[in-house]
Amino acid sequence: MNSSYYYLYLFKISWPALSLFLAVYIFLILRLILAARNYYRRKTNRRPFSLALRLVLTIGVLIIYTQLFTMHYGDWFCRPSFGQGLVTNLQQETGDGSAQYYVIIQNGEELLRLSIDHNTYQKLQPNDFVQLSYLPLKKEVFYVRVLTPQVVGSI
Repeated sequence: MNSSYYYLYLFKISWPALSLFLAVYIFLILRLILAARNYYRRKTNRRPFSLALRLVLTIGVLIIYTQLFTMHYGDWFCRPSFGQGLVTNLQQETGDGSAQYYVIIQNGEELLRLSIDHNTYQKLQPNDFVQLSYLPLKKEVFYVRVLTPQVVGSI
């Protein structure tokens, strides 16, 4: 399992926000470069203050926007998480007209509750031994591999 699945999944779930994130960065940095270029062309007494103010405001906006992006899609800045173990329970929670599906994995004494999609929920059974990859912050599974009972003893 390589990281390309992880970043492809992240791109699929966050491409509108990521596109806007990159567009804001590119736009503000280009505006800052143009302001600096104009400053060096026409030096006046007022221009250094204007350029410094623009630099501070641009950095402030970029920091705030980066924090907003990180709050919702912070998994871009983390490595994928991996786990394996026995499926102890499958849960379905309904609310607001939509259903959420969860799988609880037991690896030794550790219990891990992860969000899964409907198709995976339908295919998994209790006591299946699985290897999975998931988003570390959102706890969403993006890759599941069900192992046979013969493999359980060798791992």
